[in-house]
Amino acid sequence: MQTPTRFYKHIIAITESQCIEIQESEKQNSAAKIEERIILLEDTNISTRRAYAIALHEIGHIVSSSQQDLTKDEECSLATSRMVQQRELIPDTYLQNEVDAWKWARANAVQWSEVMEERAQACLHSYATVTRWETIPNVAVMLLAPGVYRVGV
Repeated sequence: MQTPTRFYKHIIAITESQCIEIQESEKQNSAAKIEERIILLEDTNISTRRAYAIALHEIGHIVSSSQQDLTKDEECSLATSRMVQQRELIPDTYLQNEVDAWKWARANAVQWSEVMEERAQACLHSYATVTRWETIPNVAVMLLAPGVYRVGV
């Protein structure tokens, strides 16, 4: 079994090879500053599997060749969705980018655990309902049971 120390070393190796800077997030969330090649992390020590998954996800936003730029209208829609807290307004492209970054994280992890998948799914579920996910082009939705689903698998 891999240890968090191994995960930390893996993140450092990726960020160094991709010229990505790690900074501590001042807020209670992680993010990627794509143009600046910076990832903002709550846990810069990558001390848990959850932190490792999140770091890989944020790196995926920067290095995945499948990430798409948002149009000006999509950027406005995203800003509005955040301002009025209406996730129905989140653009398809943004949702596709989120799925893509999680796929990149899964594919590039030294190990992917159920804890890490639970984190990915919790994040994806926070953006949209299953009904909304089913309308997003090129995003797989797997219904596991009534009211239980996985996105992007």
